[in-house]
Amino acid sequence: MILNRTRSQTLRAHAPEKPYGHDTYWNRLGREIVGVGGPVGLEEPPTRSVIALTTKEQIGHTVEVVPGIYRVVDVDALARMNSKVPDAEVLTPDDLNLYVGYAGWTAGQLEGELANGFWTLAAASDVFIQDCMFKFSMDTVIGPDGKRIPMDPHGKNAWNSMRSSLGM
Repeated sequence: MILNRTRSQTLRAHAPEKPYGHDTYWNRLGREIVGVGGPVGLEEPPTRSVIALTTKEQIGHTVEVVPGIYRVVDVDALARMNSKVPDAEVLTPDDLNLYVGYAGWTAGQLEGELANGFWTLAAASDVFIQDCMFKFSMDTVIGPDGKRIPMDPHGKNAWNSMRSSLGM
């Protein structure tokens, strides 16, 4: 798993084409601060990619990517279901870490980048990821205008915590 830094923009700013109607699940998701998962899938719709990670397993809605970290299989389907039955929300926006885009490599490309020292490779448990990354990277406060403001907008605290934990 490659974890990227957060951005200080909302999902609505990154993916304005989503159905952000009044009192919908997408409307609530649209106020969340998102990370940029990588350069692939940032293009205009329909190729734009919205990815949601969570620490809560939800049978039928999530798949485990590393122990204790789950990817929402279909964010659109989750939003449709939660908009129709809001009292039975399966995963609330607060349960999710949202990303727009993802990173992808051709066969052998990532191995080459690792061999050339472009990446730091380290073993990480689910507890490590949750403690070092999720703890800092998506923390927000509500500003005077009611908008969410990231406490660590560029992920510096998260990265410093992770590097320190790895002895770097």
